[in-house]
Amino acid sequence: TPSSGFVPLTETEFNEAEIPDLFNFDPVFVRILALDRAGNLSVPSATVKGMPLPEPDLLARPALSGLLSGTLEGKAILTASGGPYTVRGEWVVGPEADLAVEPGVVVQFEPGAGLSILGGRLSVYGRKDRPVSFSGLTADGQQSGFTGLILSGAGEVLLQHVTIEGAAVGIEIRN
Repeated sequence: TPSSGFVPLTETEFNEAEIPDLFNFDPVFVRILALDRAGNLSVPSATVKGMPLPEPDLLARPALSGLLSGTLEGKAILTASGGPYTVRGEWVVGPEADLAVEPGVVVQFEPGAGLSILGGRLSVYGRKDRPVSFSGLTADGQQSGFTGLILSGAGEVLLQHVTIEGAAVGIEIRN
């Protein structure tokens, strides 16, 4: 629950409202007050915790964990709480796949590993205060070369506040 109390954010005459100045993945606590035409104010509703997201049902996707390899074929999400993640070999976001990455995720690539987007969708929602990190690591924790991100085919990629370190080529675009 909030420690600073509640402040009015918006007013509406309808059964929905848009709250301005919210940031994706930042929790918000809301209470509703109703004012009828006679000027009577309702009792505040119970506190509800919500979180704005860049796309509907994002957190309803299956969350991946640990070791990443092979081909992703459906919808999935990488969460900061589920990481760090390790990519072994070539990890592919296939033609019908849709991978979302929330702020603060750390993805470590073994030597020679890489991430290929082959017609699918990759949405990395890093933030300035919680960037997403793609980096190459060896067994002793030192940076090593990984192939990087390869974009190929008619896929869709969104990269926001991402750092790529230790890659042979950070991002390669192929026809």
